[in-house]
Amino acid sequence: MVIVFFLEAALSTATRFPEKVFTNLLDLIGKTIDNPLVKLYQKRFPYHNITSNPDASGLILHHPDGLSFTTEELLAMILEKVRLYAELYVGQNVKITDCTIVIPSYFTQNERNAVLSAAKLAGLNVLQLVNVNTAVALNYGIYRTNDFVENKPKYFIFYDMGATSTEATIVSYQIKKTKDGAYPIRTPELTVLGVGYDRTLGGFEMQLRLRDHLAKLFQEQSKQDVFNNKRALSKLLKEAGKVKNMLSANNEILVRVENVMNDIDFKAQLKI
Repeated sequence: MVIVFFLEAALSTATRFPEKVFTNLLDLIGKTIDNPLVKLYQKRFPYHNITSNPDASGLILHHPDGLSFTTEELLAMILEKVRLYAELYVGQNVKITDCTIVIPSYFTQNERNAVLSAAKLAGLNVLQLVNVNTAVALNYGIYRTNDFVENKPKYFIFYDMGATSTEATIVSYQIKKTKDGAYPIRTPELTVLGVGYDRTLGGFEMQLRLRDHLAKLFQEQSKQDVFNNKRALSKLLKEAGKVKNMLSANNEILVRVENVMNDIDFKAQLKI
């Protein structure tokens, strides 16, 4: 029997067994083994065993207990969990089969096809793939139609810095007059004018840099080679996530991590 953990339960497991927990799958979906983003993923997570899928394009992630999963299968597990949460939220024994999935604007056709394949494995019928900032812009405009005027566009920029990437989208809103028979109709119109992005700049990159900074401080204090200890690095990565959040509200914090490795504790004062 296979037991799958998500969210905090998975992150807790990752601290002790980092090679058993797969994260940041959007960096792998729809890509080949020689893709630069896959190489970066392998550098960030050197304890994962990733190979090419011999039966199709894409990748296989090998679990240390002898299991193997394609990236589409892992994403399908996440989508299945999301569907369960949505059904529980709606209640009334509702069964969700149709959906719209938001994706990064920079996704290639291979990446989009991989998302569709994962959704199919999860038993979902995808009505539309929508770029994430376009979805935000649509939501914003729906509730502000009265703010827009005829043939005089208003311009907005939507900026999103997520865990793995940063995107910015420039859009315009205006009202267009059309006719339905003899009756004029005022139709709100959204136009996406431009998109910019950085696929590797996100909150997780900041967390990784904080982890490496903590690792260097620990190494200076303990004289231990922490960079070749996957469990120690996993502990420091988890702590780096807390540090990132704390430094967003504080200029100075005290970092404490018990038993980073070889029963050696770590303590450091960080300032920004």
